[in-house]
Amino acid sequence: MDAHAVACLVGSQRYLLPLTRVVEIAPTVHFTPIPTLPAPIRGYIQFRGLPIAVVDLAARIGLEAPACERLDDHLIIVALSDRIVALRVDRVTELVEYEVAPEPLEQSARPLAGIVPGRDGCSVIVDLEALLDLEQRRSVDQALDEIAHRPQHHRTSA
Repeated sequence: MDAHAVACLVGSQRYLLPLTRVVEIAPTVHFTPIPTLPAPIRGYIQFRGLPIAVVDLAARIGLEAPACERLDDHLIIVALSDRIVALRVDRVTELVEYEVAPEPLEQSARPLAGIVPGRDGCSVIVDLEALLDLEQRRSVDQALDEIAHRPQHHRTSA
Protein backbone atom coordinates (compact mmCIF):
# COMPACT_ATOMS: atom_id res chain seq x y z
CA MET A 1 0.00 0.00 0.00
CA ASP A 2 1.27 3.47 -0.85
CA ALA A 3 0.92 6.79 0.94
CA HIS A 4 1.10 10.33 -0.39
CA ALA A 5 3.21 13.15 0.97
CA VAL A 6 4.26 16.72 0.37
CA ALA A 7 8.00 16.82 -0.34
CA CYS A 8 9.96 19.81 0.88
CA LEU A 9 13.57 20.85 1.16
CA VAL A 10 15.36 21.95 4.29
CA GLY A 11 18.91 22.67 3.30
CA SER A 12 19.79 19.99 0.74
CA GLN A 13 17.75 17.21 2.39
CA ARG A 14 14.28 16.25 1.20
CA TYR A 15 11.61 15.68 3.86
CA LEU A 16 8.14 14.19 3.50
CA LEU A 17 5.01 15.35 5.31
CA PRO A 18 1.99 13.03 5.16
CA LEU A 19 -0.50 14.60 2.76
CA THR A 20 -3.44 13.71 5.00
CA ARG A 21 -2.07 16.14 7.62
CA VAL A 22 -1.36 19.06 5.26
CA VAL A 23 -4.01 21.76 5.46
CA GLU A 24 -2.47 24.38 3.20
CA ILE A 25 0.81 25.39 1.55
CA ALA A 26 1.66 29.07 1.30
CA PRO A 27 4.61 31.21 0.32
CA THR A 28 6.22 32.65 3.38
CA VAL A 29 4.41 35.52 5.01
CA HIS A 30 5.69 37.81 7.70
CA PHE A 31 5.24 36.20 11.07
CA THR A 32 5.29 37.93 14.42
CA PRO A 33 8.08 36.77 16.73
CA ILE A 34 7.23 35.55 20.23
CA PRO A 35 10.40 36.40 22.18
CA THR A 36 9.43 34.27 25.18
CA LEU A 37 9.47 31.07 23.11
CA PRO A 38 12.72 29.31 22.22
CA ALA A 39 13.71 27.82 18.88
CA PRO A 40 12.32 26.03 16.97
CA ILE A 41 9.26 28.26 17.44
CA ARG A 42 9.83 31.35 15.31
CA GLY A 43 6.62 33.19 16.11
CA TYR A 44 3.02 33.12 14.98
CA ILE A 45 0.76 33.96 12.08
CA GLN A 46 -2.97 34.52 11.86
CA PHE A 47 -4.57 31.55 10.13
CA ARG A 48 -8.30 31.75 9.48
CA GLY A 49 -8.65 34.25 12.29
CA LEU A 50 -6.65 32.35 14.91
CA PRO A 51 -3.01 32.69 15.93
CA ILE A 52 -0.94 29.57 15.16
CA ALA A 53 2.71 28.85 15.94
CA VAL A 54 5.36 28.92 13.23
CA VAL A 55 7.85 26.09 13.77
CA ASP A 56 11.13 26.21 11.89
CA LEU A 57 11.73 22.67 10.65
CA ALA A 58 15.47 23.31 10.21
CA ALA A 59 15.85 24.35 13.86
CA ARG A 60 13.68 21.46 15.04
CA ILE A 61 15.77 18.81 13.32
CA GLY A 62 19.03 20.29 14.54
CA LEU A 63 20.11 22.32 11.52
CA GLU A 64 20.96 25.99 11.51
CA ALA A 65 17.82 27.97 10.85
CA PRO A 66 18.01 31.03 8.59
CA ALA A 67 18.45 34.27 10.53
CA CYS A 68 15.57 35.91 8.69
CA GLU A 69 12.69 35.05 6.41
CA ARG A 70 13.51 34.53 2.74
CA LEU A 71 11.18 35.25 -0.15
CA ASP A 72 11.38 31.68 -1.47
CA ASP A 73 10.59 30.01 1.88
CA HIS A 74 7.27 28.21 2.28
CA LEU A 75 4.91 27.66 5.17
CA ILE A 76 3.18 24.31 5.31
CA ILE A 77 0.13 24.43 7.56
CA VAL A 78 -0.26 21.00 9.17
CA ALA A 79 -2.84 19.46 11.50
CA LEU A 80 -1.43 17.73 14.54
CA SER A 81 -3.64 15.71 16.86
CA ASP A 82 -4.26 18.69 19.14
CA ARG A 83 -3.44 21.81 17.11
CA ILE A 84 -2.59 23.38 13.80
CA VAL A 85 0.93 24.72 13.24
CA ALA A 86 2.81 26.31 10.36
CA LEU A 87 6.11 24.68 9.40
CA ARG A 88 8.73 26.94 7.83
CA VAL A 89 10.68 25.07 5.16
CA ASP A 90 13.08 26.21 2.46
CA ARG A 91 10.89 25.08 -0.42
CA VAL A 92 8.01 22.77 -1.26
CA THR A 93 8.98 20.68 -4.27
CA GLU A 94 6.27 18.18 -5.17
CA LEU A 95 3.66 15.64 -4.14
CA VAL A 96 5.09 12.13 -3.92
CA GLU A 97 3.91 8.58 -3.42
CA TYR A 98 5.88 6.25 -1.16
CA GLU A 99 5.61 2.81 0.39
CA VAL A 100 3.93 2.85 3.80
CA ALA A 101 6.71 0.76 5.38
CA PRO A 102 9.70 3.13 5.43
CA GLU A 103 13.03 2.07 6.84
CA PRO A 104 12.91 2.97 10.55
CA LEU A 105 15.34 5.39 12.13
CA GLU A 106 17.16 5.01 15.43
CA GLN A 107 15.38 6.54 18.43
CA SER A 108 16.20 10.24 18.51
CA ALA A 109 15.01 13.53 19.94
CA ARG A 110 14.45 14.69 16.37
CA PRO A 111 10.94 14.29 14.90
CA LEU A 112 11.85 11.84 12.17
CA ALA A 113 9.83 8.68 11.45
CA GLY A 114 11.73 6.87 8.71
CA ILE A 115 13.69 6.96 5.50
CA VAL A 116 12.23 6.36 2.07
CA PRO A 117 14.69 5.46 -0.70
CA GLY A 118 13.96 7.02 -4.08
CA ARG A 119 15.43 7.55 -7.51
CA ASP A 120 16.85 10.93 -6.46
CA GLY A 121 18.21 9.78 -3.10
CA CYS A 122 16.60 9.22 0.26
CA SER A 123 13.78 11.24 1.77
CA VAL A 124 13.08 11.50 5.48
CA ILE A 125 9.52 11.26 6.83
CA VAL A 126 8.73 13.86 9.48
CA ASP A 127 6.90 12.62 12.58
CA LEU A 128 4.51 15.55 12.98
CA GLU A 129 3.32 14.50 16.44
CA ALA A 130 6.91 14.77 17.70
CA LEU A 131 7.43 18.34 16.45
CA LEU A 132 6.76 19.88 19.84
CA ASP A 133 7.42 18.29 23.21
CA LEU A 134 5.01 18.71 26.11
CA GLU A 135 6.79 21.76 27.56
CA GLN A 136 6.89 23.46 24.15
CA ARG A 137 3.18 22.73 23.65
CA ARG A 138 2.36 24.30 27.02
CA SER A 139 4.51 27.37 26.30
CA VAL A 140 2.95 27.81 22.86
CA ASP A 141 -0.57 27.42 24.28
CA GLN A 142 0.10 30.06 26.94
CA ALA A 143 1.65 32.53 24.50
CA LEU A 144 -1.05 32.09 21.84
CA ASP A 145 -3.81 32.32 24.46
CA GLU A 146 -2.39 35.67 25.59
CA ILE A 147 -2.22 36.86 21.98
CA ALA A 148 -5.78 35.74 21.21
CA HIS A 149 -7.13 37.59 24.24
CA ARG A 150 -5.28 40.89 23.73
CA PRO A 151 -7.65 43.80 23.30
CA GLN A 152 -7.85 44.88 19.68
CA HIS A 153 -7.30 48.57 18.98
CA HIS A 154 -9.77 49.87 16.45
CA ARG A 155 -9.40 53.07 14.53
CA THR A 156 -12.34 55.40 14.40
CA SER A 157 -13.15 57.45 11.35
CA ALA A 158 -12.66 61.18 11.56
